[in-house]
Amino acid sequence: MRELMKAADCILAVGTECGPTDYDMYVTGYPKLAARFIRLDIDPEQAMRGFMPDLALIGAAQPSLAALLPLIAPAAPRDHGALPALRSRIRAELPAILQAGCAVVEEIRDTLPDLPIVGDSTQAVYGANLDYAAPAPRLYFGSATGFGTLGYALPAAIGATLATGRPALALCGDGGLQFTLPELAVARELNLPLIVLIWNNSGYREIKTSMIDMGVEPIGVDIFTPDFAALAEGFGCAVIRAEKRSDLPALLRAAVARGGPSVIEITEDVVVENA
Repeated sequence: MRELMKAADCILAVGTECGPTDYDMYVTGYPKLAARFIRLDIDPEQAMRGFMPDLALIGAAQPSLAALLPLIAPAAPRDHGALPALRSRIRAELPAILQAGCAVVEEIRDTLPDLPIVGDSTQAVYGANLDYAAPAPRLYFGSATGFGTLGYALPAAIGATLATGRPALALCGDGGLQFTLPELAVARELNLPLIVLIWNNSGYREIKTSMIDMGVEPIGVDIFTPDFAALAEGFGCAVIRAEKRSDLPALLRAAVARGGPSVIEITEDVVVENA
């Protein structure tokens, strides 16, 4: 995406905070783009934060875009045939763990395409943020950008089930889940059709990897990992451990059919080995 932005003549950013970590998780500051940069946002203060626009437009996204369309002069169609190859090349250059993480989210989507996926700050979500195509609006959202709100997925997925009356999936890391683990009591008390998929790598692996890459001695990232199966059973949830990634489709379907809250745990090593 950064390559495409650098090559663009003009960029229209609609309803985005344009935060530096959204552009690049590991680069401080904002990019220097040659393109004209136009921001459309409903909040005039937000429109001037982050990436400073050449032109700021204030308004709600849908009516504003509808008003802009008649003002755009017709242009000759562009050949976008090279984009699929570009996407494949870029995905192949991602670290193996991020490729595997995105593949897991795609497996969830392909198994249960109507299931909202709520992501926490975990490797699977970092991968999906880079190259995941949700089947429809409001079926993928998470907190793994910006400062990363650890523990977001479980309570947010509970909110999704309450709002829609349908199953939802919380995709959590073992570290992030421990911030809001007691919310399993809410899911059980209300007998919500909730699936909690735990991506377990016994610590804050993404932070640890970043420290190592930057030559910093890892500290505070190899945390104690509890027995999530025992904890979830204590909350009255159904608990399943996935032995391999190919187990996921059957386990997901069984969780939906079962009703009530289910916890599926899979280790990161198993995911990567079976990628």
